[in-house]
Amino acid sequence: MEKLDIGITKCLSQLGPELKEVADNVYLWIQGYNVQATERQIDSYDGVLLSQWQREYFVQSIPPFESFKTIFGNGIHPSQFSPITERENLCSCIYATNYALGLNALLAAIPPL
Repeated sequence: MEKLDIGITKCLSQLGPELKEVADNVYLWIQGYNVQATERQIDSYDGVLLSQWQREYFVQSIPPFESFKTIFGNGIHPSQFSPITERENLCSCIYATNYALGLNALLAAIPPL
């Protein structure tokens, strides 16, 4: 079987070694702070998708996280987007989280069209 280019697991750090067998590049996407990971599991990842705050937290509690230097907050990297400039549509934005985590508050803040 031909290996996949990339494999991403969300919060299930124990899947890293198995995923590495079927994918060339393996990433762990952390969306919370309750992650248990052994050094072997962490070593199986090519990168971790986490925010700066998460990285600082995990480096304290799980020192091997220190090896991951690039920050991908919410699984996206700022280089994927055009530079921030004045926009014609002032109500445009990127909402990059679970809809249950504040979408109603965001929509309430936008004036009716």
